[in-house]
Amino acid sequence: DRDHIWSCSYAPLIDRTDRRSLGLIASLVDITESQEAHTEVERARHRFALLAEAGARIGTTLDLQQTAEEAVRFLVPHLADSADVQMLESDLEPDDPVASTRGVLRRLAARFPDPTAPTSLLVPGQTFQIPLDSVYEEVVARGRPTNLFTSDIPELFTDPRTEALRTYFAT
Repeated sequence: DRDHIWSCSYAPLIDRTDRRSLGLIASLVDITESQEAHTEVERARHRFALLAEAGARIGTTLDLQQTAEEAVRFLVPHLADSADVQMLESDLEPDDPVASTRGVLRRLAARFPDPTAPTSLLVPGQTFQIPLDSVYEEVVARGRPTNLFTSDIPELFTDPRTEALRTYFAT
């Protein structure tokens, strides 16, 4: 069951001989489906406009750092409340044997406008170890979006120094 959207038109019903009003004629048309289709078209237009804007704003150079910064500047506030870009250290420094350590990420860019966010723990340039065999590592390894839940937070932030992050993301 759902709410309906109606188009209602009313016209007077008039006696032609003496122009006396006899009542009214009502025309009611259920336009729910066409209105929903119109709403979906508007959403699609908005998404395409965002994609066009993203294409114009992100990747303006071959510089990876700048591209990451452009991405977070676009994401917040258009699509997200906060955003960061993290890359595997082994991809950033493929010739460095230290960088080949499994699951080490470096934050390239971050934008957390919420004044209560523990931003000192979210600074670009920081490196950190993904908890091995965790949901987080699975996201990186699969290369596909995955929903993470509040119950995943303790597994993501195992270092005692990240207590502020655990608390922030759990709220």
